[in-house]
Amino acid sequence: MARWITLDEARFRASKGGAAVAQFADILKRTVQGHRVGITAILEDAPIERVREHWPAHAARMEMMRTWHAPGHVEEFLNDTGVVAQITTSLNIEPGDKLRVMIMWGSGAPPWEGDTCVLSQVRVRWPDLPAEIEAAGFGADESEDHAEVGSLGANKSGAGDAARRNTHIVARPSREKPFWPAAREVAQDWLIQNGCPEPGDGEQTALEQHVAIWLDNRGHAARESTVRGHVKRWIDERHAELDEGPWGS
Repeated sequence: MARWITLDEARFRASKGGAAVAQFADILKRTVQGHRVGITAILEDAPIERVREHWPAHAARMEMMRTWHAPGHVEEFLNDTGVVAQITTSLNIEPGDKLRVMIMWGSGAPPWEGDTCVLSQVRVRWPDLPAEIEAAGFGADESEDHAEVGSLGANKSGAGDAARRNTHIVARPSREKPFWPAAREVAQDWLIQNGCPEPGDGEQTALEQHVAIWLDNRGHAARESTVRGHVKRWIDERHAELDEGPWGS
């Protein structure tokens, strides 16, 4: 069964994998636009009367949403390609389980109009998001709870200090993101063409930037320190191939 969590909790889980708030918001916007994530919320604020002037059907939808007493599904409100066409063009996450979104009304025909709407009590279907977060180059906490292994010697009445001492968390092994092998090939081509960097010549930084730009152009995101670590390892590998020994510290 799908597990729904608050937006704040989803933001926290994404941050554990290295995604900043703005980066997670961008991931969420893309999944919203692609109808790849479940979202429920209440429409807290929207310029209904202003929208009614040119888009009465869209205003009627928002009026109906304002009657909700509990969060309802807002996936179509955030991206509808049907008769009541509208799309989310920007999305910002705010504390307290809120989304501030810019909605463009209509199917792209004039008048070009967009308005900011605020959704509150936002919840997301978490199982939809880990793959999206990883595709963006970050880790994702896919577990609902940390697995625990209890004391083998503790009985039902003796689950005290001894049991707690023998309980430990089973950590998930880290997994390399699927785009790194291709990034390595890009770096190796650069090293073949330009040679291995030498200490102080600035070429390692140039290679790091080359890899980072390649990742960004393909929609992948990785922390600067992560890119640097991979680049240093690839330089060592190239030196080993040339029998020059490892380089860099």
